[in-house]
Amino acid sequence: MELGKQELVAGLNSSQVELVAGVTEVVVDEGTEETDSPTLPEAVKVTSVERNISVNKRVHHTDAYDMEGLVLRRGQLFSLTLHLAKPISAANLVTTAMFTLLGSRNRSLRSFEVATVSKPSGTELTVELTTPSDAEIGRYKVLLKVGVGENVTVVSDGLTAVLLFNPWNSEDKCYYSETRELSEYVLNTRGKIWVGSADSNYGRPWQFAQFTPQALDVAMWMLERLPAQDRADPIKVSRHIAAMVNVQDDSGVLVGNWSGDYSGGESPLSWTGSAEILAQFAQRKKPVRYAQCWVFSGVQTSLLRCVGLPARSITNFNSAHDTEFNRAIDRYYTEEGESIDSGDSIWNFHVWNEAWMSRPDLPPGFGGWQVLDATPQEESPQGGGFRLGPCSLRAVKLGQRMNYDVEFVISEVNADIRTYIVKENGEKVLSRVNTSHVGKNISTKAVGSSAVNIVTNEYKFREGSASERAALLASEVQSEVEVEISVDKEVLVGHNFTVVVKVTNKTRKSHDYRVRIRGRAMLYTGITGQVVKSSSANITVRGSQSGEVSLTVNAADYLKLLEGGNFIHFVAMVNADNDVSAVETHNLRLKTPDISISLPPEGLKLYQPASLEVSFRNPLSKTLYNGRFELRGETYVQPATVTLPPVPPRSLATGVLTTIPVKKGSVELVVRFSSNQLSDILGDVEVDIAGP
Repeated sequence: MELGKQELVAGLNSSQVELVAGVTEVVVDEGTEETDSPTLPEAVKVTSVERNISVNKRVHHTDAYDMEGLVLRRGQLFSLTLHLAKPISAANLVTTAMFTLLGSRNRSLRSFEVATVSKPSGTELTVELTTPSDAEIGRYKVLLKVGVGENVTVVSDGLTAVLLFNPWNSEDKCYYSETRELSEYVLNTRGKIWVGSADSNYGRPWQFAQFTPQALDVAMWMLERLPAQDRADPIKVSRHIAAMVNVQDDSGVLVGNWSGDYSGGESPLSWTGSAEILAQFAQRKKPVRYAQCWVFSGVQTSLLRCVGLPARSITNFNSAHDTEFNRAIDRYYTEEGESIDSGDSIWNFHVWNEAWMSRPDLPPGFGGWQVLDATPQEESPQGGGFRLGPCSLRAVKLGQRMNYDVEFVISEVNADIRTYIVKENGEKVLSRVNTSHVGKNISTKAVGSSAVNIVTNEYKFREGSASERAALLASEVQSEVEVEISVDKEVLVGHNFTVVVKVTNKTRKSHDYRVRIRGRAMLYTGITGQVVKSSSANITVRGSQSGEVSLTVNAADYLKLLEGGNFIHFVAMVNADNDVSAVETHNLRLKTPDISISLPPEGLKLYQPASLEVSFRNPLSKTLYNGRFELRGETYVQPATVTLPPVPPRSLATGVLTTIPVKKGSVELVVRFSSNQLSDILGDVEVDIAGP
C-alpha cells in the first residue's frame, strides 16, 4: 500500500541517509549488534538482510535475468528477511520501506514510501512489501525502517532493486489478460522475424537476449535519459526507447546503413540476435554499426521485453513509405518504362514492433497493441525526432488520426498506388490506381511455435470492402488494357527463370501493343540498381483476349548484380496503337538454400564439448571461395566458426562446428554461412542443454 510520494532530500545518497528526529540509521555489517545512538537502547538490532532472491524472482517472473540482485515487477508483493541480534515481539512493531529512484539525469530524485507486513519468528523478521502499480521504472535504493514505538532503526544494507512494468498485474497500464501469451511476448528469448517478399518469405531466426546484464544495463541507461516523472508511463517509455534504438537525435544504439558499403562495421545481414549488439553498446556506449529494419526491430523487441512491456516484431510486406502523408503512393514512368523518382516508395518488407498498453490519452477502445518503429524513416510530426509510436492499432484500422504517427502507419499498410505515365510533353496521365497491393501478409511469430501468425486483419478491413474503402477514400481508374507479370513462385538463387507478361485487351477491337520488359537489381527498400536484363516485343491482341510476352533470365545475368536480399524488380510497359499506355511491376525474391544441422547423438551437456555437423548444397554453377560457417546460441553456448575449402558448383558444403555449452536450458542454435560469392545462408535448431 502506498502511503504517499515525496521528494527525498538532496543529500541522500547510496551510502548515507539523513537522520530525522527519533530515527537511528544502522548500516548493516555482519556481526554488528549496536546502533550508533546510545540513547535508543530498545531499538531493533539488525545483523543482516536476506533478499530472498530466488523466491522473489520466481514469483515476479524475473528469474531469467542473469544477475544476482533483485529484479521486481511493480505492484507485486515481495519479501525480505531481516536477521536480528535478539528475538522481537510483534506487538507495536512498525516497518516501512523508502524507495528512491536512482540515476535521474537532472539530479531530481523521486521517492515513495510503502507500508509492510512484518512476521517475526525468533531472530528472523520477514518483511513483505508491495510497490505501487504506477511506480516509475528503473533502479532503486531501498531503505527499511524497523522499530517498536518511537524507536525506529533505518536499515541501509546496500539494498537496491530494479523495478519493471508488470503485465501480470491488473492495475498496471500494460496489463495483458492472456497470461499464457506473456510467456511469448515478455519471457521468450527467441523469435522469428519475417523477411522476403509477399509471396516468398521466411522467418529469420532472432535471439532477443532480453535477460542478459547488458540488455538491462542498456535499458536502464536509456531510462536515465528520460525525465524521472515520465518513467512510470509505458506510452512515454516506449516512445523514448523507439527514439534511442537508432542513432539519430540522441546517439542511440544502432546506425542504419542501406548503402551496401558496410566498411567500419558489420553488415546488417550478419546479426542473428541482440546479445552481441547490446554487449557492444553496453561496454562503450557508442553506436553499433550497422542495422536495417529487422535489426532495429529485433533490438527494440529485446529492450521492450527487458523493461516488462509485452512486445513483438511485426513484418509488413509491400510496405509503403508515404513522404506526403496523403495515404497514396505516386509512381511516375516514362513511356519507355523508366521510373521517375517521386519521393514515395514501397519496400518489399518493413519490420516494426508492437507493444501492449492502455491508452488513457485516447478515447476508450484504442488501447491494446500499439505500433512502434525505431527504424529512422521520417521525423515524427508529434514532437519531432526519428521515432514512431506508440500508435494505436485500432486507430490505424479505422483510419482515424490520433497520436502518435497514425497517419504514417495507415499509409504503410493501406495506401493506394497511383501510377502515372509521363509523356514527352510532360503531361502526366493517370494509368492506374491499385488499391490492394500495399500491406500484404502482415506477419509475426505465432505464440508457442515457430510458425507465422498473419495479423493483416488487425491493421485493416478486407481489401475492397466498404469499410476498407471508407478508411482510404480512393477510387479505381478504368483502363482499356490490363497487364500482369508472373514468375515461378520459388526461384532458387543461381538458377535460370522466365518472366511472363500477360496483356489483356479490354476493348472489343484488336490492338497492336509494344511490350517492354526490364529487370533491375533491387534493395528490399525499393531502391533499384543496375539492369539485369531487358527486352521488347510487339504483339497483336484481339478484343477481349489476352496475349503473352516472355523474358528468360539466366543466372549469369544477375549473380554479380544482386544487392542484399536477392531481389529483382521487373517493370512491364505496354503501349497500344491507340495511344493508351499501361505499366505493371513485380518484385522477385530469389530463394537461398537452408542449412542442415545435425546434433550429436548424446545431445548437448553442460561444459562438455559438442560437435555439430552442418551442410547445404551450393546452388550456383560456380565455386564458392572463402566460405565459413558461424554458430550462435544466445548466451548458452560458446560461439564457433569453421572455414571451408573451395566448394565446387552444385556440390555439398559441409563443416563441423565444435562448441561448449555454458548454461543449462532450452536454446535455439543459429548457423550462418557466408562466402565471396554467396552469403546470408541460415539454419536453426532447438536443443535442450542438460546438466553435467
